[in-house]
Amino acid sequence: MTFDAFRTWTKTAAEKYPELKWEVDKKIPIKITLELGKAVHGSATDPNSAKTWGIMLTTAYPD
Repeated sequence: MTFDAFRTWTKTAAEKYPELKWEVDKKIPIKITLELGKAVHGSATDPNSAKTWGIMLTTAYPD
C-alpha cells in the first residue's frame, strides 16, 4: 500500500534538535509505502531528499 502524507517537525522535536527549529510546523509532502508480513514494514520518501527512511512496526510483545 502506498499513500501520500506530510512530515512535520514539532516544537518538542526542535527542542531536542535545535538546528531544525526552522522546520517546526512546516509540512513536507512524503510518500509512504507499507507491506504486510510478520510485521508491517516499508519506507517514507521525501521528494526534497535522496534519503529514504525505513519504517518497521511489530507487536509490542513478541509471541
